[in-house]
Amino acid sequence: MDVSNDLLLHRLVDSPGSQDGIHADFKTAMQRMGLESVFDIVRMTKEQFTRELARHSDADAQQAYDNAVSYARQISRLYQEHQVSSGDAKRRVRRSPGSDSTTEPATYQALFNENWEQFCKDGDIAAIDSPVAYLRALYLFAGQLEKSSSEADKITLEKRRPDLKALMLDQQSAFAARPMLSIVNDTLNSHIQQHLTKTNATKTVHEMLASEHYPFSLPYDLHHQQCLLGLGADKPALGELNYRVSLKLPFSQGGTGYGHVSNAPVEAQKLLSGLSPEQQRILIVSPVTDADLKALEKAYGTKSINRLHELEFFKERTGLATEQVEQVLSQGKYSPRTSTNSPPFPQLRYGAGYINGLETGDDLNIVAPQKNAANDTQRVISGGSEKRSARLHRMLRLHRWTGIPLVELDILIVNTGQSEDTRTLELNTNTLRTLGVYRYLNKRYGIPAEEFASLLHNIPTSACGDRVPLFDQVFHRTQLLASPLLQKQGQDLDIEAVDSQPTLSYLSAGLGLPVTQDSLLLLAKQTKEHLSSLKHDLPTVSSLYRQARIARMLGLSPVECTELARLLGGDTFCKLLVTGTIRNPEATESDILDVLMAMDWAVDWFKHSNRDVEQLRRLFDTAKNDLPRIQDLQKRLRALQADDNPTDDQKTRQVEILLHDIADLSAEYVPSVMKLAGTSVTAVYADIRNLTPGEIPPSLAKMLLAAKACQGLHLSSRTLQVLMRNPKCLASNSSGALTPQTLYLLERFSHCARHQAQSEENLLHYLRLANTTQQPVEEANGLLANLLNWTIEEVSCLTAQLEKKHARTMEEVDWVIRCQACCEGTGLSARLLLKATSLTANSSTSDWKAVGEALIAARH
Repeated sequence: MDVSNDLLLHRLVDSPGSQDGIHADFKTAMQRMGLESVFDIVRMTKEQFTRELARHSDADAQQAYDNAVSYARQISRLYQEHQVSSGDAKRRVRRSPGSDSTTEPATYQALFNENWEQFCKDGDIAAIDSPVAYLRALYLFAGQLEKSSSEADKITLEKRRPDLKALMLDQQSAFAARPMLSIVNDTLNSHIQQHLTKTNATKTVHEMLASEHYPFSLPYDLHHQQCLLGLGADKPALGELNYRVSLKLPFSQGGTGYGHVSNAPVEAQKLLSGLSPEQQRILIVSPVTDADLKALEKAYGTKSINRLHELEFFKERTGLATEQVEQVLSQGKYSPRTSTNSPPFPQLRYGAGYINGLETGDDLNIVAPQKNAANDTQRVISGGSEKRSARLHRMLRLHRWTGIPLVELDILIVNTGQSEDTRTLELNTNTLRTLGVYRYLNKRYGIPAEEFASLLHNIPTSACGDRVPLFDQVFHRTQLLASPLLQKQGQDLDIEAVDSQPTLSYLSAGLGLPVTQDSLLLLAKQTKEHLSSLKHDLPTVSSLYRQARIARMLGLSPVECTELARLLGGDTFCKLLVTGTIRNPEATESDILDVLMAMDWAVDWFKHSNRDVEQLRRLFDTAKNDLPRIQDLQKRLRALQADDNPTDDQKTRQVEILLHDIADLSAEYVPSVMKLAGTSVTAVYADIRNLTPGEIPPSLAKMLLAAKACQGLHLSSRTLQVLMRNPKCLASNSSGALTPQTLYLLERFSHCARHQAQSEENLLHYLRLANTTQQPVEEANGLLANLLNWTIEEVSCLTAQLEKKHARTMEEVDWVIRCQACCEGTGLSARLLLKATSLTANSSTSDWKAVGEALIAARH
């Protein structure tokens, strides 16, 4: 309505002229106030109208408001009278004596003839008692409160929720429930989009969130987060997928590539950290970048880097409280305390070793109030530098991203650096690998970060606040035994000497291991062999703790843990158990992190195959000659020695009878057993001829072990003979000899034949055709897809990664089966599964997006 044409507004007051020309007349004031009718005026309170009008005019506000209320009431009354008093009312009709005396009852409708179509129905959103009316009233009330406030820096509702002003109130917006997170996201998105428009940025909102570094909640990578959420607690995580579908397993001969699919295992371990690509780039930078002021300005979101030493400014930029700053600096009540029971050993400031680094000078510390540039007195952080400021923001971000307590995170970083013998303590690829393997094992076994750090270097001898040092938690739980490590500090430990018994008892009580040859003494011998010394010092105690803690984490005894490491990687793995060394980032050999992942796989395989380490050790370790004693065996061997010049058939028959009697092995299995044992009838007879009384021939011992292995496979003699005659059907590098790899593949053949291929003959038929040179790739993939009850497209996508483009060995068939299990478990297709395992910090956004969206879709 045009105010100039509103006669009622003209009549509210006389329009006095302003004596000094400052105030406008009443009509102009109404325009400036946005009031177009008397109804707009009466929506305001009298006090609010008076206050607002006084800003624009000297008119009598009380008179104007009273007149507006009067006019509004009159208009409302006239409208209501018009509604109920229609000019079409029925005329009164005189009733004749003969007319029907029955009349309609005096109802409301009969009296007023109301037109109900022009009113709101019950529950209509336009009703004055509907939720929408209540919402509108709240919105107007909020606007009134904002107008009544005199604060200059108030944040209005229009700034906080700009969408409300244009929100169409309909059935959908009024009654359809929306998650609060959706509203927050839309609001943030609109504000960020406005910023991008003002700055002429070409990035999308999600690209901006993924690349910005401040506040510390950023960067936020949507597609990486989708991957984390899509692979929840019930599914293998990023990186774990690489190990589930690794082309090579720990038992594979000549390979250290467990975790390799399309990238090296190091990429899988970095993915296990749960950090997005940009988060990884923030953590791993060259030392030159730390001195770059622009990088610090981006990290802290300010150009005033020279003020970071001011405590209040530092708290403002990081969002920390004073107590939290003391915690990250290991100061105040969080100051470190060193155990009085541990042997002395040089170490960095516990709890703040990483942020202080190896720089000379005082550590970072909050000191007494000092005057700043503005002559204000405030507390400051001394010992600061650009490099330490860079380490501080990385430490705080890593704590926020991983949820690992600051003290435990610090010892994890420091021990990683000292394990690889770095001289700078800078975060690098090994830091991400350590975080990844720790988070994986913590999820699997619940090992705390401080204890995991002890698997890499020395056991911590200090603690912050009220915590007890880990050294005392292990070795001084009861405080009943004095520490011989202090009494004989630095002296050699001779486990055979009588005066070493107090030390062994002390270690036994702390580690919870008996002083026996297959427990504590075994670990001590391993330490002396691979650590080059066995002393009353911290490295020796840490090595013993490392070996014992790894065994306990995996649910193994010390001897089982040691033997399993030897089975997986020989003396190299045994040495890594003792030293806990991490390789140089550029090196490719195995280190303690690779050993832990390999042993985790083996323990999981034992659980699913109903085997244990001792069974495997007996199968592959014939040197110890701990075969069970067999009654009358020596007597029968002497009888074979006395038999002169038997024929070949007689020799074969005698060996078959011998194996049947002492190992319950059928004659048809004997050729396969000999192949597994890597021997022959002639070799067995030769060993028997040269046998020393009381011993078992080495070749016969191998055959007994191979026979025991065969009996646990549940394979027919014919199938076993076919596989032993063609060992390349198991693996391209297989010779058919009994090794951990051969045993694993035979077991996988048995499992596949029973559960996927339905019969041994079907699987043998496939392997026979797959190794025929004339066999088309498509036909082989189709046959395998039929065996696995899968589609040929999925199988072909996987086998395209193989050298011959189809699975030719049981090792490759097993890989396809493991991929199929992961596809079913995650909801990914074979193509996207391979893409998920190929993701790295350098992968394109489109690759992360494809995997992330597929995983989210699979959960719905």
